[in-house]
Amino acid sequence: MTNKPKRNDYDQLFKVVVIATVVALAVLLILLLAFFATGALQGKQPDDGIVIITGDDSSTTDTETPAVETTAATAAPETEPGPETEADTEPDTESEPAIAEPMETEPVDIKEDPSDIPRYMGLDGIEKEFPGTVLAETEDLGDEYLRRIVFLGDSLTYGLKVYGLLDGGRDTKQVWVPSNGTLLLSNVADAKILFPDTGTEITVREAVGIKKPDILVIALGINGISFLGENDFTTQFAKLIGEVKKQSPDTTVILQSMFPVAASYELQKSINNNKICRGNYWMAKAANENGAYFLNTAEVLVGPDGYLPEDMQSGDGLHLSISAYKKVLEYIKTHGVPQE
Repeated sequence: MTNKPKRNDYDQLFKVVVIATVVALAVLLILLLAFFATGALQGKQPDDGIVIITGDDSSTTDTETPAVETTAATAAPETEPGPETEADTEPDTESEPAIAEPMETEPVDIKEDPSDIPRYMGLDGIEKEFPGTVLAETEDLGDEYLRRIVFLGDSLTYGLKVYGLLDGGRDTKQVWVPSNGTLLLSNVADAKILFPDTGTEITVREAVGIKKPDILVIALGINGISFLGENDFTTQFAKLIGEVKKQSPDTTVILQSMFPVAASYELQKSINNNKICRGNYWMAKAANENGAYFLNTAEVLVGPDGYLPEDMQSGDGLHLSISAYKKVLEYIKTHGVPQE
């Protein structure tokens, strides 16, 4: 007779199986957890960005932060190489004018005296602004050089004839002025002068075409500065220079500066040293732009006090004495046209 297992035996066996299963599952779970934990750590090692962002690992942050900063630094130049390249190339394209222009053109700082009777403040450095135009000092070229010149101008030029300071004395043929002794800076080419070669009145244009002077010194503007602005002033000179060159291409044209006035000159509101100085600058500019020379004679007549010395004016504070004219002629002879 077979003995049947008792109920208690089944219960004991069931408990053992359940416990064994639970233990097995627990072990399996532990193994799985261990496996995934190990795999996760190994998988995350290449990506240390998390550590860099949080800054938890100071050593990693120290080494990686420069990398981030370097990336930012290199990113900026990537957006700036254009400007940097342009900055490098712009000076190359502009360097030549930037270096050459100051040597050729250094603008004169024209200072004006605000007093009621202005001083002549001078044109220091004008030869640097208009190199090759402003006649520089030369050796004394003597009277032979003076004889090559015809002087066209107003009453201040007429003084050369009155004092008989040129070849031929008072009968010199080197002075071109109207019969009344003065000339205005307005349509000069069409103005009539007393042509000394024939004693007849003809236009300046006609006189230049006939005489074809070697050197023509033009001394005008003292009347014009009382009412002309820069554009009109320089335009008149440009027209005259152009007409002279048209009638006589080989004539050398020189614009002679206006002379300063003395402090005793009574019409300072109309003509004064501020206006004369600025007009001389305009004259030099006109000469430079139209192929003529500029003779800065005024500088030899300015006294230490900034005025035409009283002993160099003839009584009205504007016109010159004979001693002043002699200084002017000496200046002309020692600031001659460059010899070819």
